[in-house]
Amino acid sequence: CHRIDGMLPKCSTEEFQKIQSAFESQRLILASDGSWATTDEIFLSPDDHDVPGAAIVHESIRPLTIWQKIGVEPRPTLERIIAWLQNLPHDQKLAPDVLRRVKELLPRHAHRIWFDCGCWLNLEGEWVDVESLRYSISMHSLSAWGHLFPSIKKQVADFQRLTSEVVHDEPFSGLPSLASGLC
Repeated sequence: CHRIDGMLPKCSTEEFQKIQSAFESQRLILASDGSWATTDEIFLSPDDHDVPGAAIVHESIRPLTIWQKIGVEPRPTLERIIAWLQNLPHDQKLAPDVLRRVKELLPRHAHRIWFDCGCWLNLEGEWVDVESLRYSISMHSLSAWGHLFPSIKKQVADFQRLTSEVVHDEPFSGLPSLASGLC
């Protein structure tokens, strides 16, 4: 990264566009938690109040000027996070670092994510369309689910990190609990 940062002022427009495209499409930016991210997934400074768990450029390379030039945003905003969530792969297990970030975001902005993205996490750790979810599981309606077939877990919305107030509010209250479906 230090070498690329030093090369950027001497690059042609075509070379710069190739570099920028590489950072946009491949996970080449080291985050402070040791994971790797693209320019759309990472930020220069945290905002743990509104956007907890957002990927932040590793402190050892954060001062480089390349990040602003290739489009890394200074701070995470809810709009950027919603855009990132909307681009997550559907119906396949999320990478562990991505899954952790999504789980940290859901309780803070549950309604906005549900309506703007039209997706939610299921018990298989997949980002799925809300229409495919038939049941839910939360801390107040917790039941054993580890033994269930994957096809069942795929239909269960994971509300375990949501407060009981949110779970009892629409649209979340519209999904019957897994416990009621198992009886």
